[in-house]
Amino acid sequence: MRNKYVVGATLALALSLVASGSALGAVTSQKLTVDAAPTLQHKKGPAGPVGINVTVDTFESPPTPAAQTAQTTVLNFDRAFNLGNTANYPQCNPVSLANTTTDQAKALCSSAQVGAGDSTVCSAAGGCGITSLPGIVTAFNGVPSGGSPTIILHNRIGPPANATTILNGVLTGDTLTVSVPDTAATGLHLTHFFTAVPVLKTGVVKKKGKKGKKKKKNVFYITAKCLDRVWDFNETTFFRAGAPAQFSGTSQPCQQRKPKKKKKK
Repeated sequence: MRNKYVVGATLALALSLVASGSALGAVTSQKLTVDAAPTLQHKKGPAGPVGINVTVDTFESPPTPAAQTAQTTVLNFDRAFNLGNTANYPQCNPVSLANTTTDQAKALCSSAQVGAGDSTVCSAAGGCGITSLPGIVTAFNGVPSGGSPTIILHNRIGPPANATTILNGVLTGDTLTVSVPDTAATGLHLTHFFTAVPVLKTGVVKKKGKKGKKKKKNVFYITAKCLDRVWDFNETTFFRAGAPAQFSGTSQPCQQRKPKKKKKK
């Protein structure tokens, strides 16, 4: 991170005069928005490929203590989802992405990209009405952690900060646990984070059919079924410096694919 968001720190210092004469606010709530497609999936048949858009918005009542930054976000997808099916998909080492721009990150790990999105950081002292900086999110398939696949979220904040943060997520079944870097020294808080992962083929496996013939089966990054006609999602974010954890949930209807009729003998 170049000079730890020098511009953000300067703004935070200037705004400290405003905060010093006011009662400190706090993180007040979060909103989770999820849009997954296609929604037509099997109930009992094989799970089908799915693309998914995820947004986490954080709301604060400034001036908020700068040290109360997000630390970890745990996203629980519906139990019908399976995440991070990377097979032999290319991997990106997050160490190589430190201080890189979006274009540099893509050049280093283009074959490992799994998604993209956007973000916003705002002043803890003055809120988004005082300082609001946009960011570009690029998602890459990372190096496994403890045998679990990982997703690297490269977040490049635009001018005047022009700085990069790397969020590391561990995928376990239907759960994504994301570690968020501490931005307290900058006086900026992450208030909006959006990531879109399209239907993504990540490999091919060979399986033997009923008659012993080898068949190829495509592997997709995210797959899902429609077990009870509703997909439920929730997230919990834990904050630093004693700020209370925030929870948000949402749901989306899905349609059950009609099973194929058995051929009469």
